[in-house]
Amino acid sequence: MEIGEHKRSLRARLSQLAPPTPEVRARVIEGLERWLVRRRPAVVVGFLGMDDEMDIAPLVDKLPTVTFALTRTAPGVSLTIHPYDAPRERHRFGFSQPSGEAPIIAADSVDVVLVPGLAFDRCGRRLGRGAGYYDRFLAGMEVDKVALTTEARLVDEVPFQPHDILMDWIATEKGVHSTRRD
Repeated sequence: MEIGEHKRSLRARLSQLAPPTPEVRARVIEGLERWLVRRRPAVVVGFLGMDDEMDIAPLVDKLPTVTFALTRTAPGVSLTIHPYDAPRERHRFGFSQPSGEAPIIAADSVDVVLVPGLAFDRCGRRLGRGAGYYDRFLAGMEVDKVALTTEARLVDEVPFQPHDILMDWIATEKGVHSTRRD
């Protein structure tokens, strides 16, 4: 099966999954909180989750010593980084994001990026929504890249292309695990 067809098939199968329950979401965030406390990052970039994604708001409240930031889908094909508490607007696809007037945070100040996805595999490969925003954003960044997902969204293998960026860690309701096979 060719890569594009495999991705379409995987997306169709995943669209049938129910969103994670509040209990599962809470376990994912609790495990991630413990991991972040051990890592002690200064700046963590997250996202405002859609219905099938995690909500990082509880982390912001529980970890006041960490500076949290959010991505914004800027016009064109890039993501920018803005303070978590910046004013927000609705993107044309319906999700909330920092407004275009929000201050920008430099990418080189970031320690951890929390990454959404439709699916991941245990090697750190990610199936996104198809536009490549996160792959372009993460290319060249020297940060811990953490997949934020559930066990139900871990699959045997995600199709991979040379431009795809691998995750370093996967956070699910079972904890945070390295994708490295050392």
